[in-house]
Amino acid sequence: LAFLACLVIASTFVGFLYIWRGNQRRDDPSTIRRRLFSITLACSVSWLPTYFWATRLHQARCLRVVGLPRAVLDALFLVSTLFAGPLVYFHGNGVGDRAEGRGAAGDNVSTAAPPPSWLLRLAAGDLALWRNLVAAPLAEEFVFRACMVPLLGVEFWNVVLLIPLFFGAAHLHHAADLMRHQGKSLRGALLVVGFQFLYTTVFGWLATYLFLRTGHLAAPVAAHVFCNWAGFPPFGDMLSHPRGILLALTTAAGVAVFFLALPRLTSPDRY
Repeated sequence: LAFLACLVIASTFVGFLYIWRGNQRRDDPSTIRRRLFSITLACSVSWLPTYFWATRLHQARCLRVVGLPRAVLDALFLVSTLFAGPLVYFHGNGVGDRAEGRGAAGDNVSTAAPPPSWLLRLAAGDLALWRNLVAAPLAEEFVFRACMVPLLGVEFWNVVLLIPLFFGAAHLHHAADLMRHQGKSLRGALLVVGFQFLYTTVFGWLATYLFLRTGHLAAPVAAHVFCNWAGFPPFGDMLSHPRGILLALTTAAGVAVFFLALPRLTSPDRY
């Protein structure tokens, strides 16, 4: 029943995106406004199965204040170590505003620009940026972490491995937009969403781990915002860069620091 409830929650989250008539692109302002309303509806009902059936009710305290700043800072530090090489690459190439990459939610972040531009665009009400850096991280982490984890919260590693599969599958619907508006063939669209499924599932493992270990929803939200901002690392460009070896070593060092720091910085005793 818990697994079925998670399936219903995920299906509802995606289904509400398609309750509107029309054939506009997903980045069209009218589409974004409608879908922001849709995910608000999804969030308003997704907590119901958890409220009535959850067996680990202490997870409902994920919005507590104690330890909140530390949870956010620790999550940002951990995810930034995974991006150590790409961050050095972005800085060296003057790319302060990650643009054409796809974030953890499979969202386009925008176009590369000087460092403050994305903050200015948020302040100016850029709908695509608000969706990718605010609405999507908050809504998806609430639904796929806060609402689903307590339902399956019996065995720690089972939850960490299972919940992200729902999160990854929830991005498969992007294939329709790729074929309809970007002219991709069925095969091409499936390749893209297949990669998104893999990437979002891997991110989901980290997000679920952060949520369970820290007990704060803010931890995976912070990691989600960072990953949506950074996009998928441009490994090909990094390897062909004149300082490709240095970037590779920086990336490897960052990954090593991540795995060394992960148990300590997510210790429940810290929160």
